[in-house]
Parts: sequence; C-alpha cells; structure tokens
Amino acid sequence: MKKILLMEDEPDISEAVCSSLKARGYWVILAADGEEGLRKVKSEKPDLVLLDIMMPKVDGWQVLRAIRNDEDAATRELPVIMLTANRQTSSLIESQSLKATDYIMKPFAIEKLMRFINRYI
Repeated sequence: MKKILLMEDEPDISEAVCSSLKARGYWVILAADGEEGLRKVKSEKPDLVLLDIMMPKVDGWQVLRAIRNDEDAATRELPVIMLTANRQTSSLIESQSLKATDYIMKPFAIEKLMRFINRYI
C-alpha cells in the first residue's frame, strides 16, 4: 500500500482528500502544519507528499526547501505536489525553482488530483 503524507491545515480539505485517497487504497498520513509534516517525512517515509503552501509554524516553501536539501537521497527525491489557493504566477515559479514535482491550484477535483498522484507513484 502506497503512503501519502498530506500536509494541510484546513480540516475540511484535509478530511475530503484523506477520505478520497483512502477509498482508492492509499495509506494517508496527516500533518496540520509544516513542523509536524517535516517530522513525519522522516518517521513515516511516505511515497509522495501533498503540501499546502500556506500553513502555520513552517510554511510549504520552507518544508519543500528542507525536503530538497535533506542529506537522505530518498527524502531529497520524494515527489512533492504543491497545493495552493494562490493563483499568482510567482507562486508557480517559486514551486518550480524549489523543485516541486508538480503544482495544483485549489479548489481541485479529486479526479484531477488522482491523475497527478498516479503520474508519480
């Protein structure tokens, strides 16, 4: 069973995505802020990360930077899909510069999210 770490601070989004992923056979690990998410990247060894940009404590940019700069090659190469309500081009450019695997704007259809996930795991 493939593991997906969902870092999302909005409970409604988190619950909806989690339920949909579980219904499709994924093991879902939740983190409500970037600090917790970074701990879970190390302890849970997910196959993919869904990462909200705007989160408390440590934002998505900082989380992505930490993942990409990790000394562990498996962590550095982890697929990370950014999730954001920010529609500014600068947000997409920042994701690309930090080597995000992909980028999805909220709101999104779960089928679109599944196409992205299936592309990388």
